[in-house]
Amino acid sequence: MALATIPYLLFGQSPTIWVFATIIIAAVGIGIILFAGLKEDDQYAHLTKEPLILDANFLKEIKQRYQNVKKKSAPLVVAGICCIVMGGLPFLFVKKAVLPQGAIEPYYPAFVLLIAIGIYALVRQTALTDAYALIAENEKHINSAGHKILKKAKRKLEDLK
Repeated sequence: MALATIPYLLFGQSPTIWVFATIIIAAVGIGIILFAGLKEDDQYAHLTKEPLILDANFLKEIKQRYQNVKKKSAPLVVAGICCIVMGGLPFLFVKKAVLPQGAIEPYYPAFVLLIAIGIYALVRQTALTDAYALIAENEKHINSAGHKILKKAKRKLEDLK
């Protein structure tokens, strides 16, 4: 989505072209993010279905790494949320007529870039934290009520097919 600012830099004098190109690039970026997030990958499916048997020392090390990742990712997640808010508020202000339409138009690429940076930080850190959580707290994840409900729902969907 950060690439969505390039059309403005190339076609700044022709708003029709750069707005259309920006929309296309942003839509493709969002599509790629959604595809990657919703893609079924059977390679790691067994991690969520059955408890892992891990060496006690390795499990202790993974749990320590997980705690470190959580500590390091918290500021990045907060920064990502702040970037999304800082990038989105100007668009909201223009939509609600708090700011005049043309007042911040030259800064739109910067706002889109802020939103893209925020989304990247959130997606990356959330995926990293979830991956460590799945391994470090596998037993808790397998035995959670939400996991059991999801498992039953998947079974019912498979039975319907």
